[in-house]
Order: sequence, then C-alpha cells, then structure tokens
Amino acid sequence: MHMNKYYPHLFSPIKVGRVTLKNRIMSAPMGLPEQSENRHLADFNIATHEARARGGAASSCVGDCCVSHEGRALIKQMCMDDPLVIPSLTRCARTIKRYDCVPVMELSHAGMFGMVPGLANPEATGRTSYGPVEMFMENGTHVVAMDEAEMARIAECYADSARKALMCGYEMIILHGGHG
Repeated sequence: MHMNKYYPHLFSPIKVGRVTLKNRIMSAPMGLPEQSENRHLADFNIATHEARARGGAASSCVGDCCVSHEGRALIKQMCMDDPLVIPSLTRCARTIKRYDCVPVMELSHAGMFGMVPGLANPEATGRTSYGPVEMFMENGTHVVAMDEAEMARIAECYADSARKALMCGYEMIILHGGHG
C-alpha cells in the first residue's frame, strides 16, 4: 500500500473499543433529506452507503436518525421509535458489511427544535418544546426548560435506539448533541 509521509497511518487498521477499522478513513454522518415516503431508507440511500464501503472507507455512517418522533427537526427524518425502520436499516448494515466496512449510526434529538413549525417541518404538531432554558424562539415558539424527568425520558430514547441499531447490525454509534 502507498505510504504518505504526512499520514503514515492512514491505511493502517485501528481498534476503537471492540471494533477494528481496516483503515483511518471514515465516512461522516450525513442527513438523509430524501428517503422513502414513509421515512425509511430507500434503495438509493442504501446504494450511497454501499458505494462508500466499496470505495474503501473503514466505516459508513447512516446520519441523523432521530431517537423519537417528537424530536424530529425535519419532516423527512427517520425515527428510531418507528418499528418499520428496522428492515431497511438492517439491509443497509448488511450491505455495508459486505465490503469489510463498519456500519455506524448517528442518533439525534432536536431538543427545542423538535417538531417546531417551519419550512423544514410543515407538519409540526405544536407540542411543548423543551430546551436548556426557558425562552421564546424567533417564530414565537415557547421553549420550556427541560426538567430531569424529560432528560431521563430522552436518555432512555437514546438507549432504546442504540439497542435497535445494534440489533440491526450497526457496530458503532455517534451521539449528535448539538442544535438545541
């Protein structure tokens, strides 16, 4: 394998926890604004991950999987509390693994931006928005400071989603902890 003096370990395996990556090239998580009508991975989404894996990446990350329906920031965001996402996620993980590539999933919750009305989420329910502090957003949405019970509920949503990801064949999780 070609060695680069600036990145001598780029093509060397590395172990992270119990997972061994074949090199140091990792495909970053990217949101999936174009999925199937029912917010599941479509064939072309899976083909994108297959191309990354076939191209030599050590990992390919299915990005922006929301841990609960009310935590969606976008109308076309996949939700891990929908049991019908399991078949497409499993098929994607199996496809990625065919190329000695590690399937990774990014888990997210939009916090105060979850299900807030706007162009990105026209079907928002107007539910209570929870955030780090009480405030009003520019669109007039009242954000309530998240209490310990709500934090525990969302933490459990993350745990449930991680268990489902593992069941589907994903070997690593990225926790998305930004944006409200």
